[in-house]
Amino acid sequence: MKAIINGRTYNTNTATALDGPRDNYDRIDGRYYQHTLFVTRNGRKFVHYSGRVGRPGGHYVAGEGCIWPTPVTVTTLAAWDYD
Repeated sequence: MKAIINGRTYNTNTATALDGPRDNYDRIDGRYYQHTLFVTRNGRKFVHYSGRVGRPGGHYVAGEGCIWPTPVTVTTLAAWDYD
């Protein structure tokens, strides 16, 4: 999946996966989804969510998932509470 957010390109096909995929459960709407932490060639980290889930500030594409830029300090998905 590829998205351009605030003029920056995030692409799961060219980025490196750092952590994941991990299964998660959204308690609000009762859906399961997977998320994977990636880093771009330029060092920008982002999370790709697969399934029907979006995040505020993220870029959602139906059938492909959501790309959400993350803070630079995040190195593993376990370091962040997503719920």
